[in-house]
Amino acid sequence: MNRLGPRLLLRLRLLFVIAALAATFPVAFAQNVKTYGFISASDAPPLGFENLAGPQTTQLDVYYGGRLQVTTMARYELDTIEFLNPAEVVMAIPNVADRLMVEEALTGPLQANADRICRYPGQADCGVLEPPIAGVIFDETRFRLDLFVAPFALKAQTVHTSKFLPAPTADFSSLHMVSMSLSGGDGFEQNGYNFGATSLIAKRADRLSARYDFSDDGFSVTELSWQRDMPGWQYEVGSFRSPGRSIAFLGERDIIGARVGTSLDTRADLDTAEATPIYLFLNQRSRVDIRRDGQLLDSRFYDAGNQQLDTTRLPDGAYDIEVQVHDGSDQDSQQRYFFVRSARLPPLDQPLSFLEIGSLAQTGDRAVPEPGFNLWLRTGIAKRFVANFGVETELVQNAGTTLLQGGVFLFGRGWQLEAGLLGSSRSDRGYSVRGTVRRGETAVGLDLRRVRAASDADVADVFDPVPQSYTQGSFTLSLPLLEGRFIARAQLDQRGTDGSNTALGVSYSRSLLRRAGLMVDLNIDATRDPTDSMLRIGIRGYWRRDQTTVSVKPHIAARLSDNSNSGNSSTKLLLDARATRNNLETDFGEIDSSVFTASDIDTRTIGVGASSESTFGYGNVDLQHTNGLDSDRLSYTANARFSVISDNKKMAWGGQRSDLSAVVLDFSGDADTNFAVLVDQQPAGLVQSDKRNVIGLRPYRTYEITLVPRGETFVDFDQRVRSVTLYPGNVATLQYEANAVTVVVGQIVDRSRLPVANARIDGIAGYAGTDENGWFQIEIAGAQPLTIRRADQEPCRVELPLLEAERGIAVVNTLVCQPIPE
Repeated sequence: MNRLGPRLLLRLRLLFVIAALAATFPVAFAQNVKTYGFISASDAPPLGFENLAGPQTTQLDVYYGGRLQVTTMARYELDTIEFLNPAEVVMAIPNVADRLMVEEALTGPLQANADRICRYPGQADCGVLEPPIAGVIFDETRFRLDLFVAPFALKAQTVHTSKFLPAPTADFSSLHMVSMSLSGGDGFEQNGYNFGATSLIAKRADRLSARYDFSDDGFSVTELSWQRDMPGWQYEVGSFRSPGRSIAFLGERDIIGARVGTSLDTRADLDTAEATPIYLFLNQRSRVDIRRDGQLLDSRFYDAGNQQLDTTRLPDGAYDIEVQVHDGSDQDSQQRYFFVRSARLPPLDQPLSFLEIGSLAQTGDRAVPEPGFNLWLRTGIAKRFVANFGVETELVQNAGTTLLQGGVFLFGRGWQLEAGLLGSSRSDRGYSVRGTVRRGETAVGLDLRRVRAASDADVADVFDPVPQSYTQGSFTLSLPLLEGRFIARAQLDQRGTDGSNTALGVSYSRSLLRRAGLMVDLNIDATRDPTDSMLRIGIRGYWRRDQTTVSVKPHIAARLSDNSNSGNSSTKLLLDARATRNNLETDFGEIDSSVFTASDIDTRTIGVGASSESTFGYGNVDLQHTNGLDSDRLSYTANARFSVISDNKKMAWGGQRSDLSAVVLDFSGDADTNFAVLVDQQPAGLVQSDKRNVIGLRPYRTYEITLVPRGETFVDFDQRVRSVTLYPGNVATLQYEANAVTVVVGQIVDRSRLPVANARIDGIAGYAGTDENGWFQIEIAGAQPLTIRRADQEPCRVELPLLEAERGIAVVNTLVCQPIPE
């Protein structure tokens, strides 16, 4: 339906009223004079104008949240307006919780609230309405209606549309993370080596997991189990390690049995779920800024309605934030919230619980763990009651011994506290306190744990939850001082009946110079431990240019006292230095080579090293010579890691980074070039188009994969974003076809040497054509004939000559378009 513009329609109506009044005024005036001898005032419309003061029906625009939602018919009078089809209006409003309730509120005559129209910039108390359920502000001059809905009548719009990750689609696959290490040298009693691997054989969310190694101590298997993930749950059966909890006094144990528990691994919204949820009601699309102490932490736009703020960019901790809403008017608002983010506690909507049943694994000199003779039972639960308070508790039963441990977590503005207790049927007792306080740039930390064991003697084949009494603790203070930073540390450690070991240390660092590629820092530290007391004062210079990095640290080291009473105290001027060169090679990826020297009062070391990170894997070699008071030795270390994977069709090996899941990039086509792989818009390595490339990625994530060509030739390939969801052991293969293309530039003329203008070129991928002078630019793979289609003539054909490309671009002479033979 075509409508006159609102302003034009209003003007026509006003002109019509004025003209009618002007035409009838003499008659009305004469009637009054004749009847009464004077003119009388009345609220009633003049004779014949009753319809103009009555209800008017028109089409109007309905806005919600500052955005046009629907155009509908309505009937209005001076102070009220009524929708002819309220259901149509309600259907256009997003995120309505109860549509029937809102539709009922918008049915019948509604107050127009014309006094709430904003008529000039900066006007207060306008443009906003807080109705019991729903209400409107109608501007008759613009035929615009702004609709408002109460917050309780709208659904809360969360940051994530899905609570859990999608189910993985990878079929049968296997992944083996292999690591090798070697060490030795002069003066060592035994040179060592180790060959280890983690193997996963998976199909979608099910997998068989094994960990094993072969070393100079022999062959051993540390894990062999079947695992399965379901949304919010995880199952495991076999030989596996029972994990220690964050507040637990009982460490990790190897068991043979079964485990079932709730899990956060498959949560897609974990970054938001671990934080205080913050909701805002917005009348219109607005920009929302989040600040802490004036510093901008996040800024983004949100649509109208009940919106949950995206807090994934906010740092961990407990602190106040200021939320500023900018809706485009002069009525910006600001609110303060207490915000908490912590992974120490589960989300508010999902307590974590588990149950393990089986027996402790007997290892010792066994190659494969064997079950013990006593029942192992372990169960626990962790729950967050409010954003800044939670409780964790755990029960362990084995060999007639019962152990109970647990604790509480508290968070406040700039502080957090964790406290735990331990008790057992063997009279083992213990407590722990861990906390931090931060005020501005000053921070204080305390970590204290004290355990009293029922017996300090180890008893074979008997479960002893606490084999030894111990006390350990640390204290840290960090604060700004003289344009630098001062840090003080204290550490206490006492085991069994041995005496306590106390270590103290203070350090101070300050930046002296910051320029492009050059940094100079002052460093002072003093330490005291059971062996000696040391003071070091030095200046560290750091310089970087192109691919070379050099660091030099001259310092004075002084032994203030020798607590071993050997009388060996001295002061020396020492030098630490390192130079590193970074090279990016096509075949071996990123190669770092370095030479270094390091000194202490009693020793001096020089060495060289090299590392490579490429599509083949990672490897490093270090060789160093140490000269000390009692020794002069040469030592070496070598390490390598890579992955061997299969997707049930082909195998591949390599990977710059090894992880428990991977994607394989498999190329076809004739291109011979490199591609940069972007994972969630972040660089993840270089791959080659002439091989199967492995990219190791963390499991329990959905990734977006894109490729960017890095060679000097032009390449035609699929540039779409690929999305994959990976669970442990999953291998997702992405197929790409990459063909080298040549950019051809030239001019096409007909047999009369006139330009073939504005013609379409067929025989290539995509669309191309000539301009008004017959010039063209196309991308082709080869030198196939081109068909030229002209609007008013028969098509003709162009034969391309042998192309001589330079850096993928070939310029050809004028080409004559010949008729196509019949």
